[in-house]
Amino acid sequence: MTDYKLLTKSELQVMLTLWAMPDGGAFTKELLQNFEEPKPAYTTLATFLKILSTKGYVEITKIGNMLYYRPKVTRDQYRLRIKAFVLETMYDGDSVLMLHNMLRNTEYTNEQIDQAIEILQNARK
Repeated sequence: MTDYKLLTKSELQVMLTLWAMPDGGAFTKELLQNFEEPKPAYTTLATFLKILSTKGYVEITKIGNMLYYRPKVTRDQYRLRIKAFVLETMYDGDSVLMLHNMLRNTEYTNEQIDQAIEILQNARK
């Protein structure tokens, strides 16, 4: 099985906040200010950022005596990792089975169905 280095729930919350930063990165204090409630402790956030750096998700740059954090993986790249992990582990690589399961027992608007059909038709080209 491929090692996708998936994120824990807490790590994902840090990444979601980092991805939402307008400058594409942030110092710990700036990141903490933009964190949703309940905000983690400063030291807890710093620990998660270090872990995310070790996992290859965050790049750390020292500016003066402060650390600046920037995502190395985009949100879309992470979505693709999750999809690949779920496809491999839960559906044995069968994307049709995964799609069937995702669509089952869910209500969709006509517009959403039309969008899905368009995506599938474009995949055929």
